[in-house]
Amino acid sequence: MDKRPTLIHIGYHKTGSTWFQKAFFPSFENLYVVPQNLSTSLFVFPSSFSFDASSTAEHLWHLTEEAECQSMVVSNEELSGNIHSGGNGGYVAKEVAERLYQTFGADSQILIFLRNQEDMIESSYRQYLKIGGTQKLHAYLNPPHESHRRPRFSLSHFEYDQLVSFYFQLFGKDHVHVFFYEDFKSDKDVVLRSIMQIMGFQSAWTGPNAAINQSHSRGALKFLRIVNFISHSSSLNDEMPLCFPIIGKIAHRWVLPMLNKWFSKHRKSFLDYELRQKIRLYYKNSNTRLTKTLSMTKESLAKRGYSVEFVEEGP
Repeated sequence: MDKRPTLIHIGYHKTGSTWFQKAFFPSFENLYVVPQNLSTSLFVFPSSFSFDASSTAEHLWHLTEEAECQSMVVSNEELSGNIHSGGNGGYVAKEVAERLYQTFGADSQILIFLRNQEDMIESSYRQYLKIGGTQKLHAYLNPPHESHRRPRFSLSHFEYDQLVSFYFQLFGKDHVHVFFYEDFKSDKDVVLRSIMQIMGFQSAWTGPNAAINQSHSRGALKFLRIVNFISHSSSLNDEMPLCFPIIGKIAHRWVLPMLNKWFSKHRKSFLDYELRQKIRLYYKNSNTRLTKTLSMTKESLAKRGYSVEFVEEGP
């Protein structure tokens, strides 16, 4: 069977990955979509001393042939590192990139989706609360200095230029395709058409466009943060001495929908003006480097909501 180059979609998180995995990629014939739990177990979980690229490639191509497909897509936002652990200091993303290269080779096509950091951090915190988090925003964004002992959120995870540059080094610029979530939201058809060309498909996309993940209002999520103290015990919070999961189920099934209706007209951000300015200042240099890496103008990136360093001209 003739094999096409593998398509590898690494996220980031909060850039529509779930929609691609559940609606877009499965709609194509002759394309084996590697299950997320499988790609995580193959590329993220193994230690540096036990990972075997040869056996991993053999296993995945065997599954592809069993499915009578000519190509496969590996779509998993965990490949770029988890947002709530700061990507483990970048170790995960860099190690996984090397594993993908060793497994599939330089002919692979890489998809990377980025999102401006203000919206990314807002969305990350909202997800954190939705899946059991208990910290207020300031504590979530500012973990203890000894966080290397227990991975926590890190602003450095969203310095996109570092990971993009590394993938360029491994696979080459012609094989790494960077898209912006802002473009995907404003004109999905144009973005999908570009991705389909990369995949080797020429027909237009005619599938569903509805969002997969449900969004909650700020008021509902503030309520959920309190409920999480007694209803949800996970790696995102400390072990709770008293935990009643039934309370969480009731909150998600009955209370949150009610609160979402009440607060629907007041969808406020968790990020105030001062915090937004700090975020913009933090990422200004990284985003400026990103424009050089992608050979794009600063103005073009700034229009999408990314902070960049503009040099003022003299008189």
